[in-house]
Amino acid sequence: MHLDLVPVWTVILGVGVFMYVLLDGFDLGVGILLPVRARRRSRTLMMNSVAPVWDGNETWLILVAPGSWRRSRSRFP
Repeated sequence: MHLDLVPVWTVILGVGVFMYVLLDGFDLGVGILLPVRARRRSRTLMMNSVAPVWDGNETWLILVAPGSWRRSRSRFP
């Protein structure tokens, strides 16, 4: 029995990209709103709310990048 891994990799990579876009949204929103907020205390509060999970969202990129390279390795020398 031959197992076709293309659908499996497609789902894994799709979930990885979706999770990155979903979870990185509030980071980008804070970055957009940061210059608008005039008070230093307000800006500090915004940065402190993002700080614990700042790098955790990029973990999904670590899943997607090697996975997409591995999936189409014959196309990239």
